[in-house]
Amino acid sequence: YTLSIIHYQLYIINYTLSFMTYEEAIAQLETLARQAEDGTLPIDQLAAKLKDAQQLLKFCQQKLTAAEEEVQKLLNASKTND
Repeated sequence: YTLSIIHYQLYIINYTLSFMTYEEAIAQLETLARQAEDGTLPIDQLAAKLKDAQQLLKFCQQKLTAAEEEVQKLLNASKTND
C-alpha cells in the first residue's frame, strides 16, 4: 500500500513537471531549500519533499542539457553557413 502511494506521488510529480517551466522548477527548489534551512518544513513531510526536490533537480538538469545542446547546434550551423 505504501509503495502504491509513493508511485502515485511520483506520477503526480512527473505529470506536474510536464507543464512546468525551468523557472517555476527553480522557484520551487528555492522554496524547499529555504523551508529546510529555516525549519518551517514539517518533519512529517521531509521525505516526500526530498523526493520532490530530487525530481525537480532532475527536471532542471534535463532542461539545461537540452538548452545547451540546442545552442551548440545553432553555433555549429552558424559556423557551417559562414
